[in-house]
Amino acid sequence: MSEKLSKQDIKDVLEENYYTLASTGSEAAYAIIEDFAQGLFLVNLEDWGIDAVEFITAYNEMVDEWCEQGKMDVPAMEWGK
Repeated sequence: MSEKLSKQDIKDVLEENYYTLASTGSEAAYAIIEDFAQGLFLVNLEDWGIDAVEFITAYNEMVDEWCEQGKMDVPAMEWGK
């Protein structure tokens, strides 16, 4: 197991890997939770030194931030223009 990732590090990894040029924040958020539900993060959780509750807490915080920032309906390539 590696050193425990902070919530911010988890959010950064998720955003970097899911909020891509063509996807909106809501599409990225859906893809993340779908992958989580399918168990695709089990190895990551162990590597990151966190449990499912910590993951969901970071995920929820990230989605709240995306809502506040206006990313949910905007593709990454258009956000921040």
